[in-house]
Amino acid sequence: MKLTTLALVSLAALATAANGASLQVDNITSGFDGNDLALLDNAGNGLAAGGGFVAVYDFGAGAGAPPSDVAALVANGANGLLASIGLVGGNAPVPGALFTLLDFANPGPPNGAGALDGTDLYLMVGNGSGAADSTELALINTGLRTGNSDSPIPSSLAYSLRSGANVIVGSIVGTTVDWAGVGGADGHSTAGLQLAAVPEPTSSMLLGLAGLAFFIRRKR
Repeated sequence: MKLTTLALVSLAALATAANGASLQVDNITSGFDGNDLALLDNAGNGLAAGGGFVAVYDFGAGAGAPPSDVAALVANGANGLLASIGLVGGNAPVPGALFTLLDFANPGPPNGAGALDGTDLYLMVGNGSGAADSTELALINTGLRTGNSDSPIPSSLAYSLRSGANVIVGSIVGTTVDWAGVGGADGHSTAGLQLAAVPEPTSSMLLGLAGLAFFIRRKR
């Protein structure tokens, strides 16, 4: 699908209700200058349609601090989840590319107090349908702020995944992803957001036992 078509669809979807907000997330609209972050699995392959999800979270106002590692992301589950969408042909036109909208509630006066209270919005990306069934995950602080009871957030927001992204979980790696066929562009990405692998339960258990044994030795 051409990028221009995606843009037209997105503009139409931005006409949200007064109590809702739309966050546009993309990595293919910055001129294809090589600094867009392609979405990569832990093996370095681009996430393709049907192979993952992207979600927006808010960890403020009682949702707790944002998870700081991949195990904490899995344990967090849906805590702080505002909206989630699977990667499909319409929002992941080529492997590694992303152009989508996430619609979520936008509490404002008089019911915004204690809801979204001026905290950061985070993006979670995984290779499953959600955090619970993903074996690889990433978390990014967008730097976009939520509203509060006095000043609700705008009805439309936009965030582009770029090389300077504030990655909390996952890593930015060098790569080459061809954007040919996206919006008629022949550019490519030279960096990617690589998802972090979720430790297997047996591995986590062994690490825990090793830590316990070390603690017991130190107590003796």
